[in-house]
Amino acid sequence: MSTPSNIAAATLALQRLVRTAMPPKTEVTTLTPAQAERRAVKSGHARLNVALYRVAVSSRLRSAPPGRAGPAGPEGRPVPWSLHYQIAAYGAASPGAEQGAQRLLEAAFRAMDDHPVLSAAELQAALPAGAPARPDRQATIVFEELPLTDLLNLFACFRAEWRPALHYVVSLIDA
Repeated sequence: MSTPSNIAAATLALQRLVRTAMPPKTEVTTLTPAQAERRAVKSGHARLNVALYRVAVSSRLRSAPPGRAGPAGPEGRPVPWSLHYQIAAYGAASPGAEQGAQRLLEAAFRAMDDHPVLSAAELQAALPAGAPARPDRQATIVFEELPLTDLLNLFACFRAEWRPALHYVVSLIDA
């Protein structure tokens, strides 16, 4: 059985990863898109927001034979989470400027493309001291291409203005 800390660890580790690629004074937040929108308008600063919008269980990994899925252990068989994230940029400058939305998205894309796996140590380090996480889990980061209608529906559900965004699936798997 997976602990809720695994989802928090994946979100915080992903946030930490993209933060390393951002220009100085760029905020990287984990707000809902509507909150990020309001905050970006008020502050006027460049911001990259990492929003978890869907949590699913991978049926493909869930039905893997026990040898592939790993031993159940005392906590039970781990849940193969698939976490869907939207990464949206709120630029504080023109598109080509260092803190423009397109440049922020490009930097985030490069960071995740260069580092497609979050190790168990990175997941644990992202959590506050004492928070439990499975030390045998790691996370893969895969770009997810969404059709335009799905994108527009997401922004409508988020009650946020449409903006360029990246979408990723982070899968928690056995190390």
